Amino acid sequence: MSASSTPLNLPPRPQMNPYSWVTWVIAITVSVAAFACLASFTFNLYGLFGDVKGKRYKVTGRDARFDKYLLSMNYIPANFDGLFIGTSKSVNWDTGKITAAKVYNNSLSGGNISEAKAIADNVLARRKLRVVLFLIFPYMTESAGSKSGELKPEMYWGALGSLRLYRAYIDHAALEAHLFRLDTTPDGVELFEGEDPAASLWAAGKPVHHNYVDVFKINPVAYREYGELVRSSRSNGALIVRVRPPVFKDDLQTYKNSFGKYYAEMDRLFEPSDPLIDFTTPAYDNFQNDRRNFTDGSHLTYQAGLKLVDDINKELLRLLPPSTPNAK
Repeated sequence: MSASSTPLNLPPRPQMNPYSWVTWVIAITVSVAAFACLASFTFNLYGLFGDVKGKRYKVTGRDARFDKYLLSMNYIPANFDGLFIGTSKSVNWDTGKITAAKVYNNSLSGGNISEAKAIADNVLARRKLRVVLFLIFPYMTESAGSKSGELKPEMYWGALGSLRLYRAYIDHAALEAHLFRLDTTPDGVELFEGEDPAASLWAAGKPVHHNYVDVFKINPVAYREYGELVRSSRSNGALIVRVRPPVFKDDLQTYKNSFGKYYAEMDRLFEPSDPLIDFTTPAYDNFQNDRRNFTDGSHLTYQAGLKLVDDINKELLRLLPPSTPNAK
């Protein structure tokens, strides 16, 4: 018999007890989960844990709804005594420039009242606000329900470890590496300039017509939720302020009657004494007639938004009593 055919007297392969194998799997799983939770707690990407008063957190992922919902559980109520409820129409209005109150911009691109309410409800449950500003515009009530997954309290625990959270970490890392652009501020403001496809036509000086016909149809669920948020804000003790955003002259003239009916229907949700800041009045004709104030015929440039924020601030300084330091 050749040496190569000599059988090897190898020791028997050890067999792991099934119970030991299960124990190892559980131990490894628990360790990985514990490490993930500890990392999430340490990074505290959304300011969910501990005292975050005076700290600055921004929307860092591509889903502002998810980010702002988590920020509303601790960071926003710890640092702001005012909210601005709106859509993409007002998402780049720099509420950080308001001095009459610390106002967080709760506007959402493509958002509706359902999503804004879910975020605002968290803040209202956690602190007394001085002011809540409500954008009055058809996109707020065109639809109901969240457009990118349900916003619910269980997301708090998901912030300690979930696939959605890990995607947010990837987005954050990509943002830090300048792999994509996302200009946001700790006041909830998203800074953009004409990312809508209509912006190129607008920049070329060509007419851009927006079809508002369908958006004037008020979703009954959205209308109810809008009213609920107004009432809960009032019960919280906040000053309720209505804001009608400017509309480019061509669209305002084309849909004049529809806008009038919409405003009248929405006014039923408010008290007659609730202040109204109306940027569609003749006093703002020059503003609404100036193409340079718009990026695509609908959304405003950042600089144009600053003009409106300044006017809002002047009105709030007149309406609100002086703030009490550290009041909460």
